[in-house]
Amino acid sequence: MAGIIAVTEERKQEVLFTETLFYSYLAVYSRSDFREISLEDLPRLKIGVGRGYYSESVLQNDLGITSYVAYDDLEHAILDLQSGSIDLIFENQQLLDNLLIRHGLKGPVIAQLTQLYPRAHAYAISKNRPELVSFMNQRISELKRSGVFEEIYEKYFYEHTADYTRTRNWRIAFSVILVLILIAGLFRLMQTLIKLLKIDLQQSLRRLESARDELAVANTTLQSKLSEIEDLAYVNRVTGLPNKNRFKETVESLISDPDMDHFCFLFLDLDDFKEVNEAFGHAVGDQVLQKIARRLSRAEPESKVQVFNLGSDEFACLFIRNANPTVCPDSARMLEHIAKPLAIADHVFNLSASGGIVSYPEHGKTFDELLKHADTALYHAKSIQRGIATVYDPAFGQAVVAKALLQSDLRQALANQEFELHYQPQLIAQSGKICGFEALVRWNRPGQGQISPLIFIKAAEESQLIIPLGEWVLRTACQFIRDLNTRLQSAFYVSVNISSIQIQQDHFVEQVLMILEQTGLNPTCLELEITESAFLKTTEQVIAKLERLRAAGICIALDDFGTGYSSLSYLKELPMSTLKIDRSFVKNLLDDPKAKSLTRSIIAIGHLLDMKVVAEGIETHEQRRYLTSIECDCFQGYLIQKPLPEKQLCEWLETFGRDR
Repeated sequence: MAGIIAVTEERKQEVLFTETLFYSYLAVYSRSDFREISLEDLPRLKIGVGRGYYSESVLQNDLGITSYVAYDDLEHAILDLQSGSIDLIFENQQLLDNLLIRHGLKGPVIAQLTQLYPRAHAYAISKNRPELVSFMNQRISELKRSGVFEEIYEKYFYEHTADYTRTRNWRIAFSVILVLILIAGLFRLMQTLIKLLKIDLQQSLRRLESARDELAVANTTLQSKLSEIEDLAYVNRVTGLPNKNRFKETVESLISDPDMDHFCFLFLDLDDFKEVNEAFGHAVGDQVLQKIARRLSRAEPESKVQVFNLGSDEFACLFIRNANPTVCPDSARMLEHIAKPLAIADHVFNLSASGGIVSYPEHGKTFDELLKHADTALYHAKSIQRGIATVYDPAFGQAVVAKALLQSDLRQALANQEFELHYQPQLIAQSGKICGFEALVRWNRPGQGQISPLIFIKAAEESQLIIPLGEWVLRTACQFIRDLNTRLQSAFYVSVNISSIQIQQDHFVEQVLMILEQTGLNPTCLELEITESAFLKTTEQVIAKLERLRAAGICIALDDFGTGYSSLSYLKELPMSTLKIDRSFVKNLLDDPKAKSLTRSIIAIGHLLDMKVVAEGIETHEQRRYLTSIECDCFQGYLIQKPLPEKQLCEWLETFGRDR
């Protein structure tokens, strides 16, 4: 038996379903000051929807709307709705209501159209156990009759069930009719009833005694069922840890305790855990969560820490002994326990977690306020460095606003053509001649000067703006190198960084080939740089795309090799022509024996797989001489030249002497 899932015709072919437990609905949300709308207005408005959710399918198939903004995180959609980037959100009514309640936005954001496209939900049961259908239906009916089902539904969906509403209305109508009938026949029935009551009194007493015995048995059964329901409501089914409901009750009980002056908790989130699920499957992901849960539970037995699994890869560690969050060594040790290598089957995972720390009452006097501020501190930690925890500061809230402004300015920068490309030369190690250039995008933000690519590239990826920006970079770089080769009668290549988000697009290969055709650039003069993160999702599809590009003559470079997963098992399967050694190895190359050994190994691996090896970040002649001695093929770095705009690069080429 599986959990409660949506009932569809496709699923009916695979599993059996119990009777319907409840219906989910779609709704249309807008800002409170937005005009009144109907479904007919949707094609003319900018709509946000959750990517891959049922709502996206309805939008496409039922409403025929294909122009919309899909979000991986609905909280981003709410931010865009508030800022005016989108007009409406078309999404699951219960899900959006919960998000709005959690963020205190039920007033500023309202549901204009509700109860749309109802969808039944029920328990799914294997066709091999059809007897469980009647068994579950009987238990569900018992819960509904007892009122427990209604209480649970109302607690989690903030409204009564449709069955409850229909039953209540029916009972009211029936009661009115019954009262009228009783009043009319009351006088005639009184005498008869008195006689019958005397006769039935003795029989009723006997039946009452029998009913009392049955009630005792039923009460025992009900207590057992209530215990099972409590487990479902308060325990995470994957890790067995207390869940968010239990965490909320525990924190609220501490807040209401007059003897409790201070306590703090650490809100944890595993970094990039979604990629583990997508790369290795949810079964492996669940095993990872179970081992992490055991580590946290056993980490600090002396501190009596209480550990909760709030949902998926989110954990909370409640510290009552250590009330001051600025000196909370237990939090740091929790992160260290998670960072230890973790073996699952044939895989070894080096995970990290980021955290936010809050203290009562300094950072909030209610559970919702504390959790909100812990989440803000967690987000701040991730924005600084993965694998650390930060203590909440009111200034962190400004970071959310700054992020929204940055993404808005990015959109404006694309429209106003504020981006430009700089090009860093790459040299052949043995001859010292230029062989190509790496194209690097730069942004001169009006009023703020140069913005670090580490900042705006991340924001562009989170907002999906990396797709149009990446297309512009590729087109501009191809046009530049084609014009340069024509003018100098040379055969330089240009290397362009490609985001993992770009390569996931369905028409990525076609787009690259179209740009080559439109700019007239020979495919052999283009090199696409990708990082290992591109292979953590849909690896087979990505490899198939790269093989098509290689077949067209385009070179493929694996960037920052050695800093990520660096799995040799898939490296030999990739259609790569170039391996780039990350600057972190080159920086300490002459002083660190391990860096030397790793660098020699990377070069040997590259040559064994018939790849060209390029070293980044060359800053000294000693680094260049050593890398040349161990047969590194090419270099780039400030020793040769920093990245230059197009005009300055052409002037530098005239003084350097070019290889034609």
